[in-house]
Amino acid sequence: MEFALHHKRITDSTSRDALAGRSGDVFTADEQTAGRGRLDHKWHSRAGANLMMSVVLDVAGAAIPEVITLPLVVGAAVRRAIGGAIKWPNDILVAGRKIAGILCERHGESVIAGIGVNVNETRFPGDIADRATSLALLFGAERSVAEVRDAILAELGSLYELWRREGFAAIHSEIAAHDILRGQSLAVMRVDDDPEPARGVCGGIAPDGSLVVAGENIYAGEAHVLGGVRPAAEYRAVVAFGSNLEPRREYLERAASAMAALPGTRLERMSSIIETRGVDVPAEFADRDFLNAVAVFSTRLPALEFSRRMHAVEDALGRVRAVRNGPRTIDLDLIDFSGLVSRDAELTLPHPRFREREFVMRPLAELGLATLAL
Repeated sequence: MEFALHHKRITDSTSRDALAGRSGDVFTADEQTAGRGRLDHKWHSRAGANLMMSVVLDVAGAAIPEVITLPLVVGAAVRRAIGGAIKWPNDILVAGRKIAGILCERHGESVIAGIGVNVNETRFPGDIADRATSLALLFGAERSVAEVRDAILAELGSLYELWRREGFAAIHSEIAAHDILRGQSLAVMRVDDDPEPARGVCGGIAPDGSLVVAGENIYAGEAHVLGGVRPAAEYRAVVAFGSNLEPRREYLERAASAMAALPGTRLERMSSIIETRGVDVPAEFADRDFLNAVAVFSTRLPALEFSRRMHAVEDALGRVRAVRNGPRTIDLDLIDFSGLVSRDAELTLPHPRFREREFVMRPLAELGLATLAL
């Protein structure tokens, strides 16, 4: 799908601008004076700091049951681009905090998909300060709003075309795999001030896009976790360890201890140590088998600082990078960081090749983290 960008420095609402658009038109602004989310919730944004975007999508000929799944399709595109989990029907959360919201409204043969992402916001109003986050806070550095926009549009174009060809069924399994509400006790208000909200354990997002709560299929509303969502004060970092220079086990143990000693960081659990053959190693080093493991850390460090300190641990333990895939005292790879997605030169998340590495997938399965590969 091709998109045409239309940008303003300031507007009352990109969704209102989109009313004059055609399918594929994208309206953005540095600042909105009347931006809003679902149920008329106000969207807080500092001028120029975040992504405020409305995309016009053609739904001519699509059945109404398919059209009502579009917020989830758009949410899946946002999640692919920036990471996190999907909170039915229209939010993206990272570490339990909201980072993006979606508002889809039908106008004739089109749906206007409003997308708001906290990119570089670092301070939030008091009533949402403990429930919101941004990419800048998660990474510890500002991110490019334009790059976030382009990443979302690339994923949205792909998923929208798939949805048009094959329907929501083709995307449901991916969305269900990243459903943050499944298994939680919920109260779902079907309308504002619902006197009898649906209550019960969430059975997840159904193949028709509805939310199953205590056996009831709910097609619209706002879900609240009973007892409240507890945003994480720490991030989860999944790190793969490898060594093929003796004393291999000692290097793994020293690396794990050094990582656990990072500021605001602790080791939660570590897999068994396994021995594997090297992958893509030079022929002269092919007989140097690796010891491998995967560890899960909790940390208060943002992603970039955690990654930099991880590489400093490698250096302190004598890691030498003179030969590509050559022998190493220790090799540390950041596999996942609270589900974030990053494609910049310094940090790629999730690790681009971990799904191909048995020496990573086996320990992940042992730790109950095989779903990271989905």
